[in-house]
Amino acid sequence: MNLDMETLRSFSQLADDLHFGRAALALGIEQPTLSQRIRRLEDHLGVELFTRSTRRVELSPAGQSFRSDIDAILTSLDRAVERTRATQAGRHGRLTIFYTMSVGYEFLPKLVSTCRSVLPEMSIDALEMWERDVIEAVLRGRAELGLVRTDPLPEDLSSTLVAREKVCIAIPRGHRLAGAQSVELRDLGNETIFVTPHDLAPGYQGLIDQMLDEAGVSPKFLDNPLPGNRALTALQGTDCLSILPRSVAENITAGGTVSLHPVIDDSAWLPVRLLYRSGAAPAVATFVSMATQKSRSEGWMQPF
Repeated sequence: MNLDMETLRSFSQLADDLHFGRAALALGIEQPTLSQRIRRLEDHLGVELFTRSTRRVELSPAGQSFRSDIDAILTSLDRAVERTRATQAGRHGRLTIFYTMSVGYEFLPKLVSTCRSVLPEMSIDALEMWERDVIEAVLRGRAELGLVRTDPLPEDLSSTLVAREKVCIAIPRGHRLAGAQSVELRDLGNETIFVTPHDLAPGYQGLIDQMLDEAGVSPKFLDNPLPGNRALTALQGTDCLSILPRSVAENITAGGTVSLHPVIDDSAWLPVRLLYRSGAAPAVATFVSMATQKSRSEGWMQPF
């Protein structure tokens, strides 16, 4: 005889109820069927699991020992079944998200926090990389998701736009524009702009180029591969400017030697996109759906 799950659940139910009639009712079977299952189990084990009388049923010492182990097995099985169903439904799993520095100040933390709240069985691993490496990782399957600012995308990847974010200009102290309340892109025609090297972030920098081209200006560019605060530090003592997304500008400082100014042009915004492979695991689709809902609730689709 094999110890099938029906027999083990029958034993567990009878151990809980200590009454054949109630246990059979709870299991949805006839009482004689339950009695036969318990008798076959006892015959297989070669022990008496229950002591029976005309008035009561009790677990034997052997039954008490068997029950503790069987309950642990059934509990573990129930958890495995639930995890399997949750994985199939996209509510359980582990996702790796590679992201670029500029989305790591606001968008990624909020998405991860929301995921922990509404999808507590989902685990997230996040790693910061340059844009080219994020895209390559998603293409090669080393990450399920990428969070970047880029357009267009490789044909082999799908994407969902989750935000449109306005940009600011970082201006060093003493620059002719340092006293301006706001800046227009046309003000930058004769300036030198610190930019991320195209080979590290071709999509991101391509959008900056397009933004300036549409404004009819052709500033000089100077490659600066230093991200975040270090990018602003590099501006100190120069006459160069830097174009930054609003959330980056609001979360980094340069000791008062660089000021941050909003750009008022309607076209001066950058996208934030989730990248993923077509036909990805259900957990990816669930995360993307959650991110879309978060975007709506936060108003991220209106350039801000």
